[in-house]
Amino acid sequence: MSYEVSEEWYLDPRIPSDYVPVLGEDGLYMQVDENGTILSYWKCTEDGTALNWEKVNPDIPDNYEAVEDLEDVYKVTDANGMVKYLKYIRNRDNSFTFVEVDKYGNIIDEYITSCESQAGDNSIPTNYMQIDGNIYGVKNKDGVVVEYVKKNEDKNGNLIWNPISEEKVFADITGNERNNGEVKNPDMTLPDSTDQKPDEYVVGKPGGNKVTTAPVVVDPDISVNTGSKSKKTHTQKESYQTTEYEGDYKLTYEYTIIKTYDDEGNMLSSDKQGPFLRNKEYVGNQKVTANPSLIESNLDNEIMRVAGALEQSDASGVINSLNAERINNNLSILATDGDAQKIATLFAADMATYDNTTNISPLYGSIDQLMTRYGITNQGYGLNVWRTTSDDAQQIHQRFQSIDNCRNARMNENFNQVGVAIFKNNGYYYVAELLMLQF
Repeated sequence: MSYEVSEEWYLDPRIPSDYVPVLGEDGLYMQVDENGTILSYWKCTEDGTALNWEKVNPDIPDNYEAVEDLEDVYKVTDANGMVKYLKYIRNRDNSFTFVEVDKYGNIIDEYITSCESQAGDNSIPTNYMQIDGNIYGVKNKDGVVVEYVKKNEDKNGNLIWNPISEEKVFADITGNERNNGEVKNPDMTLPDSTDQKPDEYVVGKPGGNKVTTAPVVVDPDISVNTGSKSKKTHTQKESYQTTEYEGDYKLTYEYTIIKTYDDEGNMLSSDKQGPFLRNKEYVGNQKVTANPSLIESNLDNEIMRVAGALEQSDASGVINSLNAERINNNLSILATDGDAQKIATLFAADMATYDNTTNISPLYGSIDQLMTRYGITNQGYGLNVWRTTSDDAQQIHQRFQSIDNCRNARMNENFNQVGVAIFKNNGYYYVAELLMLQF
């Protein structure tokens, strides 16, 4: 089984790297953090070359009316005209529920009140789940944590429970604030390189050289109508380059991405300008062509021959994320010290050498032919390949997890080893991930 990540995954820089498409939902994306926690949902619509982004929540039924000035509280009117108020609660494990509240947003869940009254002064209620130390989560009748409390004692030694926000809970545990569950301007960062200045274009460097410029405020007083209120906006510009070959020439194109944010850091739209031809270089017959006579008979020697001159990225983050995902799905972790790693290394290096984005090597043929050449047997395998402009481990992991065939291979309960390799050439990163069952 071999799977390729289609071109769309690396040809549209208007979509932020932490936005993952929701399977089966056209234009719907979930924004996730580095741990895979869903932060929010965004609906994308196209307007010419621009993508417009609207924050949505697919968990909220259409007949739920948002209550102004109360976050995540909804007014619900039934067929008989009876009104009640519900609060939407989503936990870090992506579970969610609706709990009944009064019109001011205070929880009035009778089950919770019952558990607390039965507990007594110095007993822990049966629906209180210890999170860490003296911090507890309060579960409703469906077993979903709906609020957090901190255990303290009064001067007489009686237990008292003080409410605490989810952000404060996990800030206390991890030492990090979660920014109220949102990522503020995730792309608005300056280059790390000390020899590259803001607003500087890298012209003439081949393939995917992304330059993130300083935020450009077009008009600090410009505002957009977002419904009940008008918000000021600002824009950020980024430029990046790609390389293509046409006959004996190497062509370098430049694109500009313009992103518009509101004053809370939410991206409202993203537009692409270009491509603009920046460089045309004659390369003649310099392109690498496959020469089977150069293939070494020993696998280790062949890896050294093909990969020795290439820049290799650390792929351990991808493997760690994959194994963590398998643990979350009650699957065994995959070994990384077998033949799968060697074959993945050779295949990724081969992809980078020949700018190959398919699962068929111009030098070795299919992955089956490659393994047969070096006497490697297996009882099943899955190959995921991708060419991208970033070697970010979490981004690679999220992309593979977002595609049915790739995810099915990664979550296959029969596989027992994995190999992942990433090589860079001409501004692109070439990723090969091989999952295998081998005894």
